[in-house]
Amino acid sequence: MIGQMRHSIRIEDETLLSDNYGGATVSARPIVATVPGSVRPLRAHERLQALRLEMPITHEVTIRYDTTTAVTTHKHRLVVDGSRVMNIRSIVNKDERNRWLVILAEEGVPT
Repeated sequence: MIGQMRHSIRIEDETLLSDNYGGATVSARPIVATVPGSVRPLRAHERLQALRLEMPITHEVTIRYDTTTAVTTHKHRLVVDGSRVMNIRSIVNKDERNRWLVILAEEGVPT
């Protein structure tokens, strides 16, 4: 597993600010952690959303469990190798042993 951890995974949070009209806008994406990880594509499919054709790609991202990554939730997003943005769909503590987090994430869809 260690040899496969060749990607740089940046976990980002989002900070919402009021837009003074009853809504909220994303103002910043503070970095929670930057860790090595493995990325494995699972599937790709096309779908029509809001009259636009989208092609989200689902990935399995594996990172080490530690105090900084343990707080990761579906509200965070992943940036892989500085450019590939992925939205987190689920997080599993593999074998419930606090050693690995297995994250299912989608690339190519808006938040």
